Amino acid sequence: AAADPVDNGDTTTYTFTEDDLMASYLATVNIAQYKVRTEIGTKTGIPISNYIEKGVPVSLFDAFANQDEILAMLIDRFGPYPYDEAGGIVPAAPFGFALETQTRPVYDKDMLAEVGDFVVVHELAHQWFGNSLSPQTWDQIWLNEGFATYAEVLWLEHTDGEAAAAGYIQTLYESEKDFTTPPGVINSGHSDDLFSSSVYYRGGLTLHALRNTVGDKTFFEIIKTYATQYAHSNVTTEDFITLAEEISGQSLDKLFDEWLYNDTLPELP
Repeated sequence: AAADPVDNGDTTTYTFTEDDLMASYLATVNIAQYKVRTEIGTKTGIPISNYIEKGVPVSLFDAFANQDEILAMLIDRFGPYPYDEAGGIVPAAPFGFALETQTRPVYDKDMLAEVGDFVVVHELAHQWFGNSLSPQTWDQIWLNEGFATYAEVLWLEHTDGEAAAAGYIQTLYESEKDFTTPPGVINSGHSDDLFSSSVYYRGGLTLHALRNTVGDKTFFEIIKTYATQYAHSNVTTEDFITLAEEISGQSLDKLFDEWLYNDTLPELP
């Protein structure tokens, strides 16, 4: 939130504060003339503000049309939204990716136009996994990207049904068959793979394997408990595995070893 601006004559000073804990990479400053649309989510009650820089077609606001429904779906799967506001920012300058800056992710305009809901659900999922729960070290980045990728699966399941979600899982799996660096060892001589497809896709497939092993009811209990218990703190892979074993009552070492640490891609469950 911004305090009242201070007029210094030739300059104006704005002071911003963030009430919630925030990892430093999640802070960004966007300075330009923006078109703004705000709403209170009818499904969530969350204030949503979207910003599109002048010069970018206003039709791109349509890419945010399902934001409130996406948030509602994620709240149902992950538990309470960890912040007071949501939204997105679309600069005019191209930069080729999206970043989950806290409460208002920043989207490349072309990527948002092309991918739509999939990138929006991915970045909103990061508000839980990546922002509220931030990995203690970068070699555990699958805790961000694997969870956000699996949120894409959950959204497809929500909108198009189980068969469509299963097809998407198969696509993720096929894309990983020739990639040999598992997501759990990226900093063990594989630092160039920090943001590789393995971290995203095989990370998401790890969660899918867990879901198939423990069943839906237990899986979503694990996810919600993890998101709530570790809210606004740093987390490790071991934190997640320990909690999953506690809630499921199962030994899951073999599952996580195969999906996170072994070079060989396991069979799709």
